[in-house]
Amino acid sequence: MLITLLTLPASAERYAFDNDDGAIGFQMVATLHEIEGAATNFQGELDVGKRATHTGKITVQSNALTTNLDIRDERMHGYVLGVGEYPTVTFDIAAIDGDVAGLDSKKGKGEVVLKGQVTIRTVTKDVEIPAKYAWDDAGNLSIDTSWDTAWTNWNLPDPSILMSTLYPELTVNASVTASKAP
Repeated sequence: MLITLLTLPASAERYAFDNDDGAIGFQMVATLHEIEGAATNFQGELDVGKRATHTGKITVQSNALTTNLDIRDERMHGYVLGVGEYPTVTFDIAAIDGDVAGLDSKKGKGEVVLKGQVTIRTVTKDVEIPAKYAWDDAGNLSIDTSWDTAWTNWNLPDPSILMSTLYPELTVNASVTASKAP
C-alpha cells in the first residue's frame, strides 16, 4: 500500500503572481506617436502539475492601467474603459495547450498556448495567447508572452481626437514569475 501511494503522480498545484512579481504592458500607435502603457495593479494564478485542470485567471484593475500621461489616462479610464462601472479586465484561462507535459514536470522550459476568454467592459472574446514558460531551481514558474490583437475587438469607444487617430492594433506583453500558492 505504501509503495502504491509513493508512486502516484503528484497533484496539481496553484501558482500565483501579482504586480510585484513581474509586469504587464501594452503598446499602441497613434497618428503622431507611439503609446506605451502598463498595468500597475494585477494578480493571477495558474493550475499546473499532474492531474491539473490547467485553468487560471488574470485580473487587471482597470483604473491601474496607465500611459503615464494624465490627460490620456483620464480619457482611457473614463470614456474608453468606464472604470467606475467596469473595474476589471479579466483573462479566464480555460485550458493550456502545447508542451503541457513539460509544464507539469515543473522542470525546464517550453512553449504553451493559454486558451480562454478576455473580458473588457461587457464584451468577452475567445483568445489563444502563446507563452513561453521556464521553471527555476527554487520551483518558481516564469511566464512570458507577447500577444497582438485590436482594441476594436471589444467594441470600445474610439478615443481618437481631431489631431490624432488611435490605430486599432494593440500589443500586450507580460512577464511574470509565479510561486506556489499557500
